[in-house]
Formats: sequence, C-alpha cells, structure tokens
Amino acid sequence: MKNRKKIRISLVGLLSLFLLLSPILAGKVAAQEVKRVDVVAKGTFDQTVDQLKKMVAKEGMMVLSELNQGKILAMTGLKIKAVSLFIGKPTVGKKLFNADPRVGLALPLRVYIFQDGKGKTIISYMKPSQQLAQFNNKQVDMVAKKLDEKLEMLTKMLAK
Repeated sequence: MKNRKKIRISLVGLLSLFLLLSPILAGKVAAQEVKRVDVVAKGTFDQTVDQLKKMVAKEGMMVLSELNQGKILAMTGLKIKAVSLFIGKPTVGKKLFNADPRVGLALPLRVYIFQDGKGKTIISYMKPSQQLAQFNNKQVDMVAKKLDEKLEMLTKMLAK
C-alpha cells in the first residue's frame, strides 16, 4: 500500500513538472519555426543591392549598416557575392526599444543579398513578426506585422 502511494505521488510530481515545463518547451519549438523568406531577384547582384538601397530610402527608412560578406570571405579565398543590409527607421526603432529593449537582438532588420551557384541573385530575410514574437509584446507585434508587409512589398518589386 505504501509503495502504491509513493508511486502515485511520483506520478503526480512528474505530471506537474511536465505541465510546468510544457509552455517553456513549446516556446523553444515555436522559436525554431522562424522561416526564411527567399526571393529571386530579376536584376544582377549589383543592380539588386543598388535598387534595394534606393527603395529603402524612398520608403523613409535607412540602410543603417552594410556588411560586405563577399569581400570579407575573399580573404579566405572564397569568391562569393554576398552583402547584408541592416535596415531600419530610428523613429520606429525608438517605439520598439521603448516597448522592450531586447528587440535589439532582432533589429535593425537584416536583408541578405547573395548570388547563388547558378548565378541567380537571391534576397533573403527572416520575417520580423516571427523574430519579434518571442518578446510577447502586443505593441512590438503590431509594428512587426507592418515591417513584414514592408519587406514583402520591397522584395516583390525586385522579384522576377
């Protein structure tokens, strides 16, 4: 009888632990579901980079930084056309950082442009709404959805 009671208590304890940890584990699974968006551009690599920069400015945003990964990797002997543009709008950033300073993990937005092995120019990015969902902040989520729309609009204009 005592053994059954101990087993029952152990099972209740394990079930409680599982129920306690399941939201945490679900969050980790959800975080892994961030999907990359790849768009094949109609222009050359250089044209696509230049056009995207102009379009970003026209939309009232800024290229806050540019990382020429192709140039850096050339030091290792790898020849690749690849650049990351870090895009943002300081006034929007201010709202998001005020809502939760941890958004700096995902902002500014990163758009990666590269030429694949077949010579196609690819524009690649992670959806802001998926990256920023981890902060569980309605204000951040609303802005993130607008950023999704903005990136989709910009990349569609550059697509084949």
